[in-house]
Amino acid sequence: MRYPVGVGRAGLQWSGTTFINGKVLRPAWPPAVVRRDKPNLPSVVPARAPNKPVGAAVLFLAGDERTIHGTNDP
Repeated sequence: MRYPVGVGRAGLQWSGTTFINGKVLRPAWPPAVVRRDKPNLPSVVPARAPNKPVGAAVLFLAGDERTIHGTNDP
């Protein structure tokens, strides 16, 4: 299967072949890697909070820190 995706920020372009390495349903946010770069973010936004910027699930790509997820601001 092929699914085109959009990249959320400049400089994160990616191409190639990979597979889904894991998934989390109703994830809390932000993950530690995001907080490392943006320490002013709250330590956690609960999974069902309306201001959580990711959607209902997060898919992890193999061999990378990148994820595929929904958004609350399409």
